Amino acid sequence: MPSDDERALVEGLLGRPPLGAFEVAVRDPDGQPVVIVNHPLLDDGRPMPTRYWLVGADLRVRIGTLESAGGVRAAEAAVDAAARGAQSAQATQAVQGVGFGDVLNQFIRELNHKQIASGQALKDLLDGKDI
Repeated sequence: MPSDDERALVEGLLGRPPLGAFEVAVRDPDGQPVVIVNHPLLDDGRPMPTRYWLVGADLRVRIGTLESAGGVRAAEAAVDAAARGAQSAQATQAVQGVGFGDVLNQFIRELNHKQIASGQALKDLLDGKDI
């Protein structure tokens, strides 16, 4: 359960109050929330379709820029079946209790080392540089 301060920070990042329970899964170096884990049900009982939610403003904007430039399609096309299988195994471990933050950090480290079509743009994005 988030503290009142965490709830206020996430509300500010979302631009509205959260509609359900959540926990902060990943924080930036300053301790600010970057990724939250949503409870599967909203406070009103409706299902919450998004389990992990990127709330960090800077990274959210940068990833949006990468997505709009076709970065996701390029990365998906470049990642081989074995890597996709490893990513799936990591996701399974995260659901089974291995911290999502650990999985996300490992995935980012792996992405930084992969040579993919938009690899330099992705590396720059993750390093906080403008793309």
